[in-house]
Amino acid sequence: MMPLLTLASDACGLFTGWVTQALVEPVSLHQFINSGFNGADFNDFLPPTFKTAVFGLIIGLIACFQGMRTQGGAAGVGRAATSSVCLVLAVRDPGRCRARETHHHIFPLTIF
Repeated sequence: MMPLLTLASDACGLFTGWVTQALVEPVSLHQFINSGFNGADFNDFLPPTFKTAVFGLIIGLIACFQGMRTQGGAAGVGRAATSSVCLVLAVRDPGRCRARETHHHIFPLTIF
């Protein structure tokens, strides 16, 4: 699902870039796309799309693992969802995880 979301956001970015360019200087969509992809090849698109598939797999595995460990009804589901988000953030970017812990100790009532 994440690679499809990435492709959809890329398409939206391309379209809004064309609309912005067309408002400033009239240009056809075909010409805009051809000039934009002039120096790009397939290898410029494959690694980022593959990376989103890996991130989607990591998110899904962590969320399923936390969901299977859930106990305590609706409150337990809320705790499991919160802990799965925290784990995904810690796995994705461990350096920022430490900054979030420090921020939480300084400002305990904030969400982040």
